[in-house]
Amino acid sequence: MNILLINHYAGSVRHGMEYRPYFLAREWVRAGHRVRIVAAAHSHLRNRAPQLGGRAVLDETIDGIAYRWHAAPAYHGNGVARALNMAAFVSALYRGARPLARA
Repeated sequence: MNILLINHYAGSVRHGMEYRPYFLAREWVRAGHRVRIVAAAHSHLRNRAPQLGGRAVLDETIDGIAYRWHAAPAYHGNGVARALNMAAFVSALYRGARPLARA
């Protein structure tokens, strides 16, 4: 089975919180499923952000889990910058929805 988990704040053991999507995906992979997690590259929950190197998207595999990180602006606090981060992530999802669904 192919599983697509979209979680703006999803983390990994490399990046830190939020761990629940990682641990769910790891168990699904162990059960034989293909899993992709799609998340924003910047989140206030993580200790370390994925390094996109100026790219809009970064695909990487962590413990058999395919991650797709989308560039999103940095923010601090709960203000306008955070709303822009969320809007950038949703916009990236919308633009890449068809190829992501096909994959």
